[in-house]
Amino acid sequence: MATENEMVKIQIIDLRSLFKVLVKRKWIIILGVLLAILISVSLNIYVFNPVYEARVLLRVSHPVQSIRDRIVDNQGLEAVVSSMSQLPEMTMQTHVRLLTSDALMQRVRDNLGIGLEDIDLKTLLKLTDVSVIKDSNLILLKTRFTKPTLAKTLGDTISIEYIKFVSEINQQQMEQSITFLKDQYALIETDLYSALGRLSKVNNTAGTFLSLEGQVQKTNLMNEVSRLQQTMDLLAEKIAENRISGSMDFGQASILVVSPASLPLEPIRPRKILNIVIAFFLGLLVFIPLAFLLEHLDYKIKTPNDVADHLVLPTLGMIPQIKRDSISID
Repeated sequence: MATENEMVKIQIIDLRSLFKVLVKRKWIIILGVLLAILISVSLNIYVFNPVYEARVLLRVSHPVQSIRDRIVDNQGLEAVVSSMSQLPEMTMQTHVRLLTSDALMQRVRDNLGIGLEDIDLKTLLKLTDVSVIKDSNLILLKTRFTKPTLAKTLGDTISIEYIKFVSEINQQQMEQSITFLKDQYALIETDLYSALGRLSKVNNTAGTFLSLEGQVQKTNLMNEVSRLQQTMDLLAEKIAENRISGSMDFGQASILVVSPASLPLEPIRPRKILNIVIAFFLGLLVFIPLAFLLEHLDYKIKTPNDVADHLVLPTLGMIPQIKRDSISID
């Protein structure tokens, strides 16, 4: 069995042989790595289009009532009518979904300038990225394009159209609420006239003296008239409030463009330095094994070391190669 010193010696010899192979085939490795770097540079310059990114920062306020407070206050007639007429809840995730909705992107595409009006909705969505900044009411909108001016135009157009879009959504909501409240007001008004007619009939038929049953009926009708009158007053108040809310620009009031899109100066892709570094290591990864493979397949004897490696025989001597031109006859 081999001793420990012999094992260490064998390992040293193996490492030396590996290093010799690397030195012997160094030009294959160097040229291969240079070729990989050259291909990477060529792709970065001639194939990969530069991509520029513009950023827009939006601040969102929340003027509507929170869900928790709404559950606590959801008692009585006034709370029921308020829940039917108030604006929808607009959370941060709601804004993110609206910013990436097809309806908004259709508006954006219709209002884009020259160079972007022919983009389809799917491509437009891929060029847009929306995220909420953690622990804040800020939304970061990123737009990417192969031209810096178009990337900026896309970001500004999305932010402007989104504010208009939110205003129109809430305007429609207010109009629907007003229509609903008016319909309810008309129904309650009909019920009130009916109750007043029945109350008048009871008063006219009973004269000055009412039986116990008539008194109970009259009291119930008076309570019903009072309840219906209160409901009509509440509906009228909510209709007026909704008209005032509908006249407000909710988008401008709740969304502020903190930082509009600026013209990007440097592309974010391709990452030329990173691609060159990756090409360098890929070249090493490919051509170092190739060097060992070529060495393994090469059985030619060119040096005394090749004699010892392939034939396991000592070298007794060397015969120099003499060219005919170098021989001179005196």
